[in-house]
Amino acid sequence: MEIILIGGGGNCKKIIDMIMSEDINIKGILDDKYTDIQINFYRKTKIIGKISDLIKYKDCNIIVTIGSIDFRKDFFNKYIDYKFPNLIHTKSCISESSQLGKGIVIHYGVYVGPDVIIGDFCHLDTNSIIEHDCNLGNNIMVCPGVNICGGVKIRDNVFIGAGTTIINSTSNKEIILNQKCYIGAGSLITKSIESNKLYYGNSFNYILKDS
Repeated sequence: MEIILIGGGGNCKKIIDMIMSEDINIKGILDDKYTDIQINFYRKTKIIGKISDLIKYKDCNIIVTIGSIDFRKDFFNKYIDYKFPNLIHTKSCISESSQLGKGIVIHYGVYVGPDVIIGDFCHLDTNSIIEHDCNLGNNIMVCPGVNICGGVKIRDNVFIGAGTTIINSTSNKEIILNQKCYIGAGSLITKSIESNKLYYGNSFNYILKDS
């Protein structure tokens, strides 16, 4: 299998490490911020062009390493007919009863519990935990060390910052993170979150801004 990586940042290096432990060939990296083409990026992988050059590589599998929710949403909408495999680290733990969409990246140490549903194009970063019966929509960015306790529902295009904990504080009320909300690093979430807002802090002292 040949892979094209979209975006040449720090997360790309982590994904290269993951891929190189498997029988996968990295064709190259497409990134708009580099002016020099065919330069070495990391572990002998090369920048081979701009993102617009992807049309030359339609037969390749695509993995997006960029974390921006808006970029990812626009990219996946534009290139929806391309091939997006799932990339799952061998040292993650995925319940057999979970359901995974396409184009998902799961890093080292991730746990996905029983009856979890994960939509398309989600990114679960290092040591994040998605407990039983959670339901994640499409294009969710879960940063390192996030802990999502059981029964939480997350709509499409949500960013959850590193070290955040999301807890169902009552057994009879569902917690929902609505579309395009952004959760700052280290937050504690015990209530449902509105759409199109930036939240950080804890559930009883939100600081809210339009996202």
